[in-house]
Amino acid sequence: MGSLCEDLDCFNAEIKSQLSGYTITVHNAYTHPDVNNEGINLLPGTLTEIKLKTIENIWKSPPHGHCSPNTPRDMIIQSNDNDTYVYSEYACRGATIQAY
Repeated sequence: MGSLCEDLDCFNAEIKSQLSGYTITVHNAYTHPDVNNEGINLLPGTLTEIKLKTIENIWKSPPHGHCSPNTPRDMIIQSNDNDTYVYSEYACRGATIQAY
């Protein structure tokens, strides 16, 4: 069984790609960023304007899903530096998938 970060397909910023610039992800504070699916590529030498809108999604209680109000508010994501992230849908889904 790999680490949770491996199972979540975490983005490795050290891997060089044909993109020379930045990849950014906007996410809630202290939550695990989903760079692969929600990342925005910024090319060098260009002006990029990003406008944000906050939308809060509230999970329904079980049996609608495996993520519940009983999920710990602090989840440890096994990253290279063992950072601690607070609960998020992405981390909850990853932990649920890994558990089954």
